[in-house]
Amino acid sequence: MYVAIFFQDLPGTAARRQAVVSEHRKYMEARSSQVLAAGATFTDDGKAVKGGSYVISVASMEEARAFVDNDPFTKAGLRAFVTIQPWIKAVFDGQFNIPTDDSPLYASSVA
Repeated sequence: MYVAIFFQDLPGTAARRQAVVSEHRKYMEARSSQVLAAGATFTDDGKAVKGGSYVISVASMEEARAFVDNDPFTKAGLRAFVTIQPWIKAVFDGQFNIPTDDSPLYASSVA
């Protein structure tokens, strides 16, 4: 299953983030086969990180929670909040993946 993970950092944690960014990148690289997409989000002016999001492939919501809990950014206490939700790859890389009712694939879809 895919899950989308959204998070926002606590204000004033830029120095803490910088201190563990290398560890976080190694963590993500080691798990890159599970990661469909991941990246930071920024303040409106684009000058400071304010959080981020991941879309990952996991077997369960518990595995998704463990992915987040073991992230060095989480362990460093950066997160103001984390949201984890099941996610569907409806449109990806320019391809629409859910058949419409006039599509020959519709009858066999679960959408």
